[in-house]
Amino acid sequence: MTRFALVTVVALLLTTSAAPAWNKAGHMAVSAIAYEVLREEAPAAFARTLSLLKSHPSYDKLWKAELATVDAKDRDLYLFMLAGKWADEIRQNKDFDRPQWHYVNYPFKPDGQPASVTTVPPEPENNLPNAYEFNLTRLKTAPDAVEKSVAVTWLFHLVGDVHQPLHTSTLFTTEWPKGDRGGTRFYVKPTADAKTKNLHAVWDDLLLDSEKFDEVKKVAEELRGRKEFAKAELKEVGTLKFETWVKDESLPLAIKVGYRDGKLPGSNAEFTAPVLPDDYLKEAKPVADRRAVLAGYRLAGVLKSVLDQKFVIVEH
Repeated sequence: MTRFALVTVVALLLTTSAAPAWNKAGHMAVSAIAYEVLREEAPAAFARTLSLLKSHPSYDKLWKAELATVDAKDRDLYLFMLAGKWADEIRQNKDFDRPQWHYVNYPFKPDGQPASVTTVPPEPENNLPNAYEFNLTRLKTAPDAVEKSVAVTWLFHLVGDVHQPLHTSTLFTTEWPKGDRGGTRFYVKPTADAKTKNLHAVWDDLLLDSEKFDEVKKVAEELRGRKEFAKAELKEVGTLKFETWVKDESLPLAIKVGYRDGKLPGSNAEFTAPVLPDDYLKEAKPVADRRAVLAGYRLAGVLKSVLDQKFVIVEH
């Protein structure tokens, strides 16, 4: 490879790669919540979802062996968890990896920034909302089970992605004139004695950091079991319009809570990263918990809408 070609490849990787929304464990927890809701509320759609996941290209190659590590009674639940994190585990797989599907970069330029700071609109086609619509349509219309299985697995992941606020916004300031890429170039220290992390990673890790089946199951059960997260308490839970999830929910949360309206101290260099304010994680954690529960309920709602016996079309 010539030096020019190498530089070009590196540049493309830097401009198109994206961090996962939630970490893998977070996606597993969202999927575990959807599992319980779908099983209780829509048995037909639940059975069809399981059938599709067992038609997935990764089922025989990877998932079957992993499923054998848990009790037989837990294997369907674990299959949902594995499906939820699949899109992060196939990074660099040319057949399935779609890096730009994980996010949409709506620009946020805080008040007080000079005119010299100009924003860039999100990629118009290859982005999170379009990926959702594509896979939703593919699930409904694809002619074979394998194609449908890939689509449904992407939906597992994309519904989780959109509920992580920093997957919907990019900050533009004099310090980040080209944008901070959803917080992945916004460096902070969670606490004074902690290692530097980017802000996106701080949010990724708010739910839990273990992919162990028992620990994910426990966290999912605890989240769904909290009184304030009961379905009757989440007034917006029935909203299945993806644009609402992005523009009316996650984007405002990214601006207000994630970036604190542009007032959150951060650095574009790891070695100068400031410590997060003392109350930041206390404010962010409940937001992340609520978003994860909503994602689980809504994923179940989407699957029910498409795969239930009545085949009601999901709003989009």
